[in-house]
Amino acid sequence: MGVSLEGRMAMAGWRKARAAVVLRYALLALMALLILALLSGTARYLSFRPQEGATGAMRVHWPIWRSFLMSLGAWAALVPALFLLAGLVRRTPLRRGHWKAVLIRHGAGILLYVPAQFALSWAVYAGLCALTGSWGEAREILAQMPPGAYWASLIGNAFQYFGSVSLLYAGTYVLREWDKERQLAHAQLRMLRMQLNPHFLFNALNSVTALLRRDPDGAERMILSLTDFLRSTLEEGGGLETPFRRELEIARRYFEIESVRFPGRLALEVQAEPPLMEALVPAFLLQPLVENAIRHGLAPRATGGKVTVRAWAEGKVFCLAVEDDGLGAKAPRKGGLGVGLANTRERLLHLYGPEATLSAGPGPEGGFQVAMRLPLHFAEGPETGK
Repeated sequence: MGVSLEGRMAMAGWRKARAAVVLRYALLALMALLILALLSGTARYLSFRPQEGATGAMRVHWPIWRSFLMSLGAWAALVPALFLLAGLVRRTPLRRGHWKAVLIRHGAGILLYVPAQFALSWAVYAGLCALTGSWGEAREILAQMPPGAYWASLIGNAFQYFGSVSLLYAGTYVLREWDKERQLAHAQLRMLRMQLNPHFLFNALNSVTALLRRDPDGAERMILSLTDFLRSTLEEGGGLETPFRRELEIARRYFEIESVRFPGRLALEVQAEPPLMEALVPAFLLQPLVENAIRHGLAPRATGGKVTVRAWAEGKVFCLAVEDDGLGAKAPRKGGLGVGLANTRERLLHLYGPEATLSAGPGPEGGFQVAMRLPLHFAEGPETGK
């Protein structure tokens, strides 16, 4: 079974987003490494004091650029160790009843880490000494290094191991909690979307029932249109977002169903910039709003009216409005605006948080209007905005 275009677009968007996240964190890590090296290198330069009895290269006050390079090398030597420790932490979760395995693994880990990191850090130090000076100078410095410096390095590596492992466990816990919250939010969004399906079917079946006796042919056309509409919604899948053009297609199919029920009384107009057709919006966004416009604004009026869907971009914001020229505030609205609008507002809140807004009220030229502002983003390709 082949993957749909929307599925491929979603996958491409996910890969692009993942690559962007990896690049962002890599740049942040590089920036942190450079800042730490700059600070420690500057401290080393300013606090230089020749050791008592030191001769030759040990009495030379290095220029600040050399102090910076030596500090950069010392911090860079930690990077491969952190990757290895992250893998160990991931494979050794802190769970009740598994403390024996945790102690054994970390006991072996520290016995391997301390001497390996000791050898690596001093090898990097010696190599940078030779690179910025000479091998003779490097040997001279290492030969005059007091034994306490080596012991301090070993003990420091042990503390470094425990500190790094503790931070990694804390980070893993935080990320796991964030992931749980994200999965809960996605589950809530899917539940909100599922609320719309029985609500719509109930209304559609009521419409078919009303037509069966007075217009059997119209009822048949409505059932065929309903079949096409349901097929479109099933093809949509369970994704949280979909291209705006797909939403328009579903809204048009729904409009065809209602046009059978109200022949010659309904009109649909779409005003949207072509590049915005590929912008991502919440799935099943338009149909409930179009349904509200017809049921509350146009159906009670003998002459019907027009529903207008407008979309435009304001910088990085996707603006969307669904308007009707119906009864407006005079429309009978039992129980408020019903499931559709309340559901839409809640879904926007879960999906985009404060970045999305929804307002509803009288339109600028009468009737009723629902206006939304969403983050403008695409599954692939460049973003478009005014």
